[in-house]
Amino acid sequence: MKTAEQAIKGAAGLIIVRDPQEASLNLPRRYGVDDFPIIVQCQEYDIQNQAMPLGMQDSTLLVNGARANYGHSVYANLPAQMVRLRLLNASGERAFNFGLSGNIAFHQIGSDGGLLNLPFTTTRVQLAPGERAEIVVDLSGMQGQTIYLMSYASELAMGVQGGPTMPMPIGYPPMDSPLNGVDFSVMQINVSAPTLNPIITIPSTLENNIPYPLSSSNITRTIRFTADSLMVMDGPFYFNDSSFNMDRIDFVIPINNTEIWKLVNETMVGHPFHIHDVQFYLFDRNGSQPSPAEQGRKDVVYIPTGDSVMFITKFEDFADSMVPYVYHCHILMHEDAGMMGQFLVVPPEFVGLNALVQANEIKLYPNPTVDFLSFVLPESTAMMDYRIINVKGDVVKSEDNVKLSTISVVDLDKGSYFILFKTQSGYYYT
Repeated sequence: MKTAEQAIKGAAGLIIVRDPQEASLNLPRRYGVDDFPIIVQCQEYDIQNQAMPLGMQDSTLLVNGARANYGHSVYANLPAQMVRLRLLNASGERAFNFGLSGNIAFHQIGSDGGLLNLPFTTTRVQLAPGERAEIVVDLSGMQGQTIYLMSYASELAMGVQGGPTMPMPIGYPPMDSPLNGVDFSVMQINVSAPTLNPIITIPSTLENNIPYPLSSSNITRTIRFTADSLMVMDGPFYFNDSSFNMDRIDFVIPINNTEIWKLVNETMVGHPFHIHDVQFYLFDRNGSQPSPAEQGRKDVVYIPTGDSVMFITKFEDFADSMVPYVYHCHILMHEDAGMMGQFLVVPPEFVGLNALVQANEIKLYPNPTVDFLSFVLPESTAMMDYRIINVKGDVVKSEDNVKLSTISVVDLDKGSYFILFKTQSGYYYT
């Protein structure tokens, strides 16, 4: 898999989703005026200045795509008022411990899945790869001053990527970087004159997220983070001792199931766990209540070595008995090496899942084609469902409960596609 390669070449960014609840609040939201996306990446380059997907010695800092160290710097001119920063850690491996120079306090108002119920005041926000946070910085009365957005990596524990360098056994690739375990500047902030009608306060209440009651859970699933031995620090890593297999569905989840997932890290390094399809509510970290930063809707959670967390979620949308979702470590080199699983969210009438049947049992012709695609399955008289999927993973054509041997593709754009069939006996794909 090539997730890391794609991300370091630019396939990483923010989508800002607005809704009536957020729009009703007295918050900074003038894009580029008092509301700024801050996308931070750390990359490793070889002697030919080519980005390296593993990134175990990453030291080149990028902020919104611009170089921010090694003789380069990134700055922002922010008005002397309440300013909103939408932070994304888009790195493949490194965690950041964001704060402001001089330990200036700020308000955290949001996390991965949107606004928190209550803002809270802090001086740090730690983000693992894939995690997001929204903060509001009060720059009132600071016109003409210069401060810095920092990463206080000296405060990170060993085992957290970006913290102190872990000693590697002889024969293992190095994991050292000049950014490991030291405090460094991410971005310079020049405080300029306030705008007209500035935001000078923020609400004391933001949202009314109500976590699902624990008693409503239909099942508790446990996912262990494992490796070949306790001494492995560079992978491969697994979920429940199994590497990713496209031909294996790890969980089949009925639509509208409410579930508790317990994540247990049994490896030497920390891992950010990410799940597709749903947002979840974290309710337990090592037997204690999560911090205020983790009490909103999330889809990424960081689990340090030896830790465990529990979350509750509901799978209430987008059921499809053929196309799975994935969950994975958001350290991209771990994900690409197989630290990933997949699950189906199935409709109420779903009665079971048979093993996938290999592609060589399908006859497709003509291939390529411009108008019609004919096929022969082992069960030539069976009723079937099918999905045609483009290279981005989008389902572009589908039918359920049909009996046919030819599919019209005249409405599809030129390109390469995958096709997946489901019959009573199993799945067929090519």
